[in-house]
Formats: sequence, C-alpha cells, structure tokens
Amino acid sequence: MLTFSIGHELLLIGRSNPMLAYNLDSFKELPISEKSRALIEAAIICYDDKNEKANALIENAKAWVKAASDVDLDDELTKFYAYRNEGSLDLPTVKQPRTQGVPYHYFGAPELARLVNYVAEFHELMLKTHFESSPLNFPLGLARILYSTHLECQGQIWIENFHDVENKKRIEAFEKANPDAKIAVGEDEVKKSIEKWNLDHPEAPVTL
Repeated sequence: MLTFSIGHELLLIGRSNPMLAYNLDSFKELPISEKSRALIEAAIICYDDKNEKANALIENAKAWVKAASDVDLDDELTKFYAYRNEGSLDLPTVKQPRTQGVPYHYFGAPELARLVNYVAEFHELMLKTHFESSPLNFPLGLARILYSTHLECQGQIWIENFHDVENKKRIEAFEKANPDAKIAVGEDEVKKSIEKWNLDHPEAPVTL
C-alpha cells in the first residue's frame, strides 16, 4: 500500500466508501458482501502500483479472488483501518481561553480543501521532490501535522505539550483519589482546598 494521502481520502469520500462512516467494530457487523466490496474498492484506490505482486493481483481477477479466499476478512479490515488511522494522525490540541466578545467558530472550509491549499502554498518544493507536484499525493497525516503546527505559530490553536500532559495526569490522579470532591466556593474554601492539596502533594504544589 502507498502512504495514505489526501487524494486517497478524497477518492474514498467520492465513492462514498462505508468504511468512512463506520468505526471498525460496527463495520465488521455488516454483511460479508458489503465488507468485501468496500475493502476491495479501498485496496484498488490505495495499492502501490509500482509493486509487481500487487499489480499482478489487480490485473488478474481470478488470482485476486483466490488470494482473498485464503485470508481472514475481518483481520484484513482491521489492518486497513489501522493503515488509514496511522496515515491520518494529527497533533493533539488543548482548549484555548475564550476571548471576550468573540464567539467560537468552526472552520467554514472542509478540512481536505484547507489542507490542499496549505500544502500547495507552503510546501511547493516538497511536492516537486517527493510527491510528483500534486497535493493529492501528499500524506494526509503529515499534512495535518504541518498544518496544525502552522496554526499554532499563528496563535490559532494550542498543541498539547509536556506541561499539558502532566497537568492532565495530576487532575486525573486527584479525581481518582477524591471521587466525592466538591467545588470550593469562596476565598476561604479555596484556600483550605489548596492548603490540603499542597500538604498531600508536596511534589506538585499549587500557588496560594
């Protein structure tokens, strides 16, 4: 299989491939005929046409049917879902503080359209040297990561960093250790809560 690209995702969307609409467990519950059709379609879209063995199977329907009969369909589906997921990864983000008077607004343009425009504008050299000058050949996951990095440099999103991860771990540990904890209301209650936390967790003190 080729590295999963923007073009692959667009082709799967254009063919309304059901694997885009179902998670793996739900898709496995569909009839065998539907699962087979969707997987074959996806394989034809994403296979490496420079691979002689893959080309031989694509061109010889009987050989492909024989090869397919020797594999576990659900196992192959699991592999394809993993292939697409790994090729579509993005960087994790954290919530930014709200700006007074500015409502949160989702991007209007479809994500793939934004990625195509971004890659074409900012990574022309990489397109020429690695992806035959076409944004559609650009790896989807790489495009997402580069675009998210670009947005963070513009101050539009925050990428989850080491401190965010450590803070999340502390919050989860606190909630696990204090399942019945109540929100502190008022200055005195907040002060008592912080003092107790600092006493119990000297390794991660909170400033009073």
